[in-house]
Amino acid sequence: CNSNLAGTTTDATAFNSPGTYTINWTFDDGNGNSSAASQQVTITDFNSPIPNVAVLPNVVGQCSVMTAPTAPTANDNCAGTVTGTTNAVFPMTVQGTTTITWTFDDGNGNVATQTQNIVVNDNTAPAPDSSTLATVNSACEVASLPVPTAVDNCSGNITATTTQTFPISQIGTTVVTWTFTDAVGNTSTQTQQVIVYGIDVQTTVSGNTITASSNTGTYQWINCADNSIIAGETSQTYTATNTGAYAVIINNGPNCIDTSGCIQIDFVGLGENTLEDLVLYPNPSTSGKFTVKYAGTIQNVYALDMTGRKINLNFEATNEVDGSDLAPAKYMIAIETENGMVLKEFVIIR
Repeated sequence: CNSNLAGTTTDATAFNSPGTYTINWTFDDGNGNSSAASQQVTITDFNSPIPNVAVLPNVVGQCSVMTAPTAPTANDNCAGTVTGTTNAVFPMTVQGTTTITWTFDDGNGNVATQTQNIVVNDNTAPAPDSSTLATVNSACEVASLPVPTAVDNCSGNITATTTQTFPISQIGTTVVTWTFTDAVGNTSTQTQQVIVYGIDVQTTVSGNTITASSNTGTYQWINCADNSIIAGETSQTYTATNTGAYAVIINNGPNCIDTSGCIQIDFVGLGENTLEDLVLYPNPSTSGKFTVKYAGTIQNVYALDMTGRKINLNFEATNEVDGSDLAPAKYMIAIETENGMVLKEFVIIR
């Protein structure tokens, strides 16, 4: 009756996941005698998941990385494929490189990690809103300029800065350089021309009335004999009542004051003549020589420069005048006739 009996069990014999399992064994001698015994089986997992990709590629974005990259996976000896998780927050907008960590957990207490670089770039300079900046023209000075703007692909609206000192009062053209700088130091530049000109102090004469060409500012007429102010004469025109030389002071604001050349007015016989009585040609002249066309008798011809200085000219009986010694400029030509004197504007160019 004594023999070794093999136990039998109806419990599963394959265990596919870690844990502790109980097996119930039954021993039967075939003679109606049986006994039972139980056995515990423990399955353990000591191996961490292994990432499927050895090195995760950098994720690169311009200005930002809006969403998390596709989660990487790892292979586990027990759990199979494990998907990584990360606590990194997206979108990412901080310029530069941020390293995030992926965690692979097989659920059995074994954890592996893997890092990945998130690279946020901004390598585009701001673009000016206007393709060109308007040239600014002003008499005497430019106190300030409107600040131009630009748009940046990452930073949005950008305002410009300049190292130019204001006010700009130097006569001529000044080039102002504006610089647009975004949040990470990318820059672009744009230039603007500023043209500062002096006051227009030219005048025209009709009979004994002198008119300032400038239509801006305030006026004060003076007597050139002693530079004294002529009381009450503050309009754009001045009508002389006595023989003499006269000029106008034009004021366009602080640091913007200039005086015209002196204009000689002679009342000997003046009154019957107008500017239409005589014609100078050619005007302008490239040689300085010109002809005076006048039906009456011409007694003398001389020039006045813009400072009122008298310059004698060689006048021929043929009504031709030789001003070839005159420098290129604008002059007033005084023509004395048997009926008096008239003034004509004359230009020499070369």
